[in-house]
Amino acid sequence: MGACARTEHTPVDLELDVDVALPDSASNVRICVTDGLARTFGAGDGRYALTGLDPQSPEVTVDLLDPDGLVTGRVGPIVLDEPFVVASLDACDACEPCIGGGPPAPNPLTLGVRFRP
Repeated sequence: MGACARTEHTPVDLELDVDVALPDSASNVRICVTDGLARTFGAGDGRYALTGLDPQSPEVTVDLLDPDGLVTGRVGPIVLDEPFVVASLDACDACEPCIGGGPPAPNPLTLGVRFRP
């Protein structure tokens, strides 16, 4: 006996595509908004959504964390001044995990982050 699951699509206001597949070494992905939110996700399938971004060109950092919480790769910080941005993943040997700076913005935007080969 089988089961099926409905695939849901959540529209986003901003999309950040990372031009590589999510590395197998990543245990968690941390998304931080300068002067805003920070959230850590399980690595999963390489797709994440974060609501609460300021509509005024938010600056975002995405960190890949290994099982010990050490940063192994970083995207940004990058200013999202267009609805769709493609960025590269940089190696990060001695980086501290990114931090956010505050509560969700009023009239917030939703950011989608996607790792893709």
